[in-house]
Amino acid sequence: MNSSSHMLGPDVSKLKAKVLELELEISVVETGWFLRRKLRKQLKEVQDEIDRIEKS
Repeated sequence: MNSSSHMLGPDVSKLKAKVLELELEISVVETGWFLRRKLRKQLKEVQDEIDRIEKS
């Protein structure tokens, strides 16, 4: 059975909407991951600066 012949019309629109929704979720997750990584790096730099000041 050829499933593509059954995915015409409104079903395709629903699937395309789901694809867009999933792509958006993925981009949000990726952005969140990169942001957390960046913030952790900044936090480490600040902590290192504090340690350097306290040791001097």
